Amino acid sequence: MKEVWVFRHGPKERGQDVIAPEVGLTPEGIELMKKVVQMFLKKERFKKIYTSPFVRCYQSGVILALYLELDFPIILPELASDNLIELKKFSRDPSFFNVLQLTSDFWERRGKIVFEGIRRIAQNLSSGEKAIAVGHGELIKPALGIVLARKEGKSFKEVLLHIPDLKEGEGIVFVFSDNNKFLGYEEKRFPT
Repeated sequence: MKEVWVFRHGPKERGQDVIAPEVGLTPEGIELMKKVVQMFLKKERFKKIYTSPFVRCYQSGVILALYLELDFPIILPELASDNLIELKKFSRDPSFFNVLQLTSDFWERRGKIVFEGIRRIAQNLSSGEKAIAVGHGELIKPALGIVLARKEGKSFKEVLLHIPDLKEGEGIVFVFSDNNKFLGYEEKRFPT
């Protein structure tokens, strides 16, 4: 088996544009990513770290790399949105972060792209290896929705309704067979 541990970036700086790629982590975001290492990652062995090209994701990945003594992250564009214009249009809406407020086909399309990026990471792993990816919670959730809809024979929208949002620093472990077939997942959430 192979595992790709996909985490949401830490809290980002607030600015004019909530989805701007250049927005970095807050000091709290830096501390939260250190907590992610302590809570979820310290006892595991990872081969590589991949991140979205957004600054906050890359910064999160660098923190993980430093504390886990890994090479700097590899940027994987599939872990980010390729359609910032479409996202910006919706980001002016106060309900932007409610995934179902946007068109289901937009999120299904994004989920497929992100999941294929996650699968590509798995394809670069040997049996028993693990990697980390850092991306965006609103994109990780649809990626999980894609594979669960296929596996459960349900619609994407129906499945998405039952997946809780990821808080900053939380993640999903995608488990693949040695021939890169999705087998299941495990949530990595902070205690409430």
